[in-house]
Amino acid sequence: MSASMMGQPFTGYGMLGYDNTTGRYWTTWNDSMSTGLMVSEGTCDDAGACAFTGSWHDPVTRREIRSRITTRWTAAGTELFEMYAPGPDGREMKMMEITYTRQP
Repeated sequence: MSASMMGQPFTGYGMLGYDNTTGRYWTTWNDSMSTGLMVSEGTCDDAGACAFTGSWHDPVTRREIRSRITTRWTAAGTELFEMYAPGPDGREMKMMEITYTRQP
């Protein structure tokens, strides 16, 4: 994925797979803002909606951040990705939303 974030170039690479040993789905993410790797696992339903929990290490504080991710296909044929993590008050907040559109 290539985009811009706060006016700066941004690239990221994610993978999604199924572990037939555990019966759970997994996802990874790495991007140009950090050298770390985010790893999550969860479940997906027959319609392709998935829910994951995972963590990464904050590049500034070096602390582990726990997160929750949901992804689903919309009626318009786009994929809606939402990511939640602790906000400044420690309670979960939406920190990112991305709408993916298939290229023809």
